[in-house]
Amino acid sequence: MKNIKYHYGKLAATADKDYTQMSALRDRDSSEFAARIKVNCERLKWPAGNSLRTPARK
Repeated sequence: MKNIKYHYGKLAATADKDYTQMSALRDRDSSEFAARIKVNCERLKWPAGNSLRTPARK
């Protein structure tokens, strides 16, 4: 159980750090922020589309 709490704590700290950095970027350079969000969305669309597609018949 100790390992789970440790890893969850590290994950939460990383998420907080990422959120803080992206918030600062949004405030500082909105066009760069928009470009990064667009790239992240495009990156997520590909595996999402693959997970919905039925496998090819053999």
